[in-house]
Amino acid sequence: FFSSRRRHTRFRNVTGVQTCALPIYNISDLLEQANALTDANHDTYFALHSFDKHSRTQGAASSVRSFYLDIDCGADKAEAGKGYETKSDALQALIQFCKGLKLPKPYIIDSGRGLHVYWMLEEDVQKSAWQPVANALKRAALKHKLVIDPSVPADSARILRVPGTYNFKSKDDPLPVVVFQRSTP
Repeated sequence: FFSSRRRHTRFRNVTGVQTCALPIYNISDLLEQANALTDANHDTYFALHSFDKHSRTQGAASSVRSFYLDIDCGADKAEAGKGYETKSDALQALIQFCKGLKLPKPYIIDSGRGLHVYWMLEEDVQKSAWQPVANALKRAALKHKLVIDPSVPADSARILRVPGTYNFKSKDDPLPVVVFQRSTP
């Protein structure tokens, strides 16, 4: 996931309405900060793009090493047509989507309440080259009726959960964020 150019990657913890963005310069720093924030019961996220400025905005995004989707799960999401009832249902739909488009096996993170799906790249890709492909991935998911969060695939300022942390969306029932399926670029 981590770009070799990631000078201003953002890391975020969320507690109620307070947010804090911390610059991360390497994977060791990311893991150290993630562990500390998880120990303090904070939701933790990482930015998928490198940024040329000290702000996590689409305009400041420069390069990335993956394409990604966010698939929500739970009865409330399924009832609203914004996700799948279970992670198993989501996984089956994802498998059919990948087979139908002949996509390589993705890297999948169980985000606690859904799936974060990544197709990793071997090298950094500039945002200008990434954006049209990300837009096409989003269109393909929607066309093939894969129920995704449509705001995610083409968002170059996107943050997603850090594996090895917890999803504290429900403070009474924190769920682990874990690697479900590994793949290589």
